[in-house]
Amino acid sequence: MREAEVDLAQAVAEGDLAARTRAIAAESLRVAEELAKEGRGEANDVPLAQIALADAEDEVANANAHKMTAQAKLLILGRNTYNP
Repeated sequence: MREAEVDLAQAVAEGDLAARTRAIAAESLRVAEELAKEGRGEANDVPLAQIALADAEDEVANANAHKMTAQAKLLILGRNTYNP
């Protein structure tokens, strides 16, 4: 059971990190779009920022899946609550 608890704690941490990464990627896209409107920045800044945001959103989804899997393992093992 301890291994499942550690796995869930890790999944929660991954989720936090992924959410922060997504927020940064969204802000980077916003900045790239603003620079493009002003005619500044590089030609591929917006597409690269869009790709980075999509990758970050994938990481959020993966982290959420990891968290749900870890929670299910704890439920199977008979522990239905988690307090990080």
